[in-house]
Amino acid sequence: MEKTLTELRRLHDYQLLHLGPAAQILALGLSSRKNFCVNSRVLAAENRDSVDAGCWKLTASWVRKLAVENPSMSSCEFFEQYERAGSSAVLPPGIYTLQVWVFLSYWEIF
Repeated sequence: MEKTLTELRRLHDYQLLHLGPAAQILALGLSSRKNFCVNSRVLAAENRDSVDAGCWKLTASWVRKLAVENPSMSSCEFFEQYERAGSSAVLPPGIYTLQVWVFLSYWEIF
């Protein structure tokens, strides 16, 4: 997938050169939770299934509701930040590979 998005970026650069701003596109490389996760507590898991389970334990709707009522209960601060941003978290046009997407998620740039 990374190679495909890299090639798409090269194509898009060519389009921008010849078409200008009219060539704007938005492309995202999506993957599993294990690849997107930036939560160090979840990433400590040994395998993909454990990462998926750890993510679910922090982001399930009933867990999040309980965490609001009981601050000592854990939730995922990255997911909560995403939820608070809501539809205002708009990505500008561009080609976003998995590495770029994880970087933006971790540093909360978008």
